[in-house]
Amino acid sequence: MHLAQRAALSAPGRSLRQLERRIKRWAGLPLRELRGFGKAEQAFFDTIAADAEHGTVKWADVAAGAGFSDQSHLCRVTRRITGYAPQALYEGIYGDEAFWAYRIWV
Repeated sequence: MHLAQRAALSAPGRSLRQLERRIKRWAGLPLRELRGFGKAEQAFFDTIAADAEHGTVKWADVAAGAGFSDQSHLCRVTRRITGYAPQALYEGIYGDEAFWAYRIWV
């Protein structure tokens, strides 16, 4: 079951703030940050799909498709989560064995 649904149905106190607290207690991260991880993951999926279709990646299109405000927002979030810029992460996934953990998106 989806984490937010489970939080909504699990206990009394169904206000938005109570749900957010419950999710943070269970997941260890605030809901806002979990949503950011989801958007970043969607951007990685879009990157792989764009590469398969066109052979090149347009980061502005990937950012817009994943719900980021602009390309620099995508870059900041990707660096915060992975430590790499999107292009460096993309190149590492395909060319460096040290990026094996990121290949789950491929």
